[in-house]
Amino acid sequence: MYGPLAQSVEQFPFKEWVAGSNPAGLTTKLLYSMQKTFIKNIETGVEKKCDILRKNENFLEVVIENTTIKILLKKKNNQYIGKFKNMEFISRGE
Repeated sequence: MYGPLAQSVEQFPFKEWVAGSNPAGLTTKLLYSMQKTFIKNIETGVEKKCDILRKNENFLEVVIENTTIKILLKKKNNQYIGKFKNMEFISRGE
């Protein structure tokens, strides 16, 4: 069921035409694309694609794609450097 029809069917058996907390109109999905960057393990050279959560002139916070691993990197000499579980990572933040 969609929009107003679904809401009217849900309300009728209980209280007729009582305003609810759900909107009467159709709901639309918002699509948002995260900015991406790469981080590189300094020791192994392995690169991983990341979603940028937050970035400014001092910090870069990323989540490695398809994981829940979040890493905070600090800016030093025009690059971002951070650690996760004794592994050091580097990124240009681009």
